[in-house]
Amino acid sequence: MRKPRLESTLRVIGFFILPITVLCFLLFLLCAMIGQAILAGIAVAVAIYFIRGAPHLIRVLDNDFVNVSSRYEEGRAFIQRGGLRYKSIIGVVNFTMPFATLRATKEAIIISVSTFGLFPRTFSFPRSSVRRLRWRRIFFSLGIQVEHDLSSCPSYIIFWVSNRKALIQGLRDFGYEVSDT
Repeated sequence: MRKPRLESTLRVIGFFILPITVLCFLLFLLCAMIGQAILAGIAVAVAIYFIRGAPHLIRVLDNDFVNVSSRYEEGRAFIQRGGLRYKSIIGVVNFTMPFATLRATKEAIIISVSTFGLFPRTFSFPRSSVRRLRWRRIFFSLGIQVEHDLSSCPSYIIFWVSNRKALIQGLRDFGYEVSDT
């Protein structure tokens, strides 16, 4: 299924930026600024790609890469993809959607994260260690903060969601309640 609205928006953007990027490319060539000319050439290629309707980008979007999904494993688990934010020794670490996965079972909540298979991390919270699940908003993002008493996991961890209703229902089905405060 094609995404005609997104495709036409990308084409308009391409038509808008193409003349600007071509002028920049020519100006940088005339001034012998090779590095900037290469970057402007790449921008020209991106504009042409957008004018063509960005077929590869549309195909990725059609394959549900960006859409965050949730699913049930009947009676065993609820699984939802999303994003993750947690504190580590180096500071606050953020992973955007859909690189994190929350898995809720009757025994535990398991949050795993990996970017294209690199730097995988898994945080497991047995039911007995989960003190509270609550909604947290940071800027424009809304997520579930897991408050727990484990020293082996970050004290501050938020799972970002886009389908709030599905997550609430999935957690309830396995005996977890989410508070608003």
